Formats: sequence, structure tokens, C-alpha cells
Amino acid sequence: MVLFGAFSLQAQRPNIVLIMADDLNEYVGAMGVYPGSLTPNIDSLAGSGSLFLNAHSNAPICAPSRSSMFTGIYPHRSGNTGFKHWRKNEALANSKTIMEQLRDHGYVTAGVGKLMHQTWKAAWDDYGLRQDYTPIAFDGEKKVGYPSMPEPFRNIGPLDATFARLSDVPVVAATDETPGHSGWYSFPYRKSFRCVSEQDRDQLPDEKST
Repeated sequence: MVLFGAFSLQAQRPNIVLIMADDLNEYVGAMGVYPGSLTPNIDSLAGSGSLFLNAHSNAPICAPSRSSMFTGIYPHRSGNTGFKHWRKNEALANSKTIMEQLRDHGYVTAGVGKLMHQTWKAAWDDYGLRQDYTPIAFDGEKKVGYPSMPEPFRNIGPLDATFARLSDVPVVAATDETPGHSGWYSFPYRKSFRCVSEQDRDQLPDEKST
């Protein structure tokens, strides 16, 4: 979960807070679909606002949906429909993001974590930690699907196959090509993720962002 804040320099205008979370679908308690989902804070937030039951993204994958949301340009208009950096798209590169628009109108903008699929810090007054999908399973050279995740999900991709309890520590066996690795791994920082127990471990990315 990541945060975008815009803070007005004029007292009569409201501050703006936007919270984004990846891949929730209907897996939150407030949706009432999965009774086993324990999401009290999201449920509380939904109970104090509007809960949309028929919401859609502008594209079926993350990157173009996010760039479309922050620029106001549909993917079928910009041609940005994949994972290519949105700043390399002519239509998007020559348009202002909502952060820049707010800054032009007297707001101070700040963000942290994954908002755009590819972060462009120049659009913000202040930007904190970059996007970080860890901890993940690691084979000694690259990120891999979580070993305990059943097929076909394990081979969908490392990011979509890493949902597990921290206590279920991944052990990836060595092969002829890779040395293997025991334990969680922080891929962006190229180091092991320390996890002795729930109380004795490195901070998760969401905790750092908060």
C-alpha cells in the first residue's frame, strides 16, 4: 500500500490523501466475499466512505492503468498498453500528471512506494521509498516463485506467487545453474531479508512506507 499526499499552501483549500493498494480484487472483508479475509483497517475505511462494487481499471495490467489514472489519458488514446516506461510514450511525456497540476496550483506533493509503475521523481516535491515487492523467494541469482505456492500459480511470475506467511520461510534448492538460497530475500537491495520471528525481523516495505 502506498500513499500520495497533496498539501495546500492555502488554508481554505483541503489537503488530499490518496491510498493505493495492488491486486486486492474482492479479497477484503468489506466486500463480504471471503469470510476468512481479516482486513479491519480497510473495512473501517470502507465503512466511512463509498465502497464501489462495480469498479474497473483503464487497462487489464498495472503499468498502463496507473499512468492513465495519473495523466487522465486512456491507454487506447496514448498507445501505452504494456510495461514500457510511460515517460517514453509521446502523449504521456508531453502531458502533466495530477501531481504536477496540483503543484502548479499551490499544493506541495509527496509520495511513497508504488504509485506509477515507473517512478518519476521530478513530478513530485518530495518522494520517499521506491517501490519494493519484497521479501521474495530467491534462487541465488534471481527472484523465483514461492516454493510452497501450488501450480499453476507458482510459475505465473515471482511477484504473483509470493503470498505466504513470513513464518513459512522459503528454501530454494540449488541446481546446476543456480546456487539456491534459504530464507527471504530483499531483491531491490540485493540482501537477505532478516526474519527470526514476527517480532524480530526487518520491516516490510509497507511498514517502511508508513
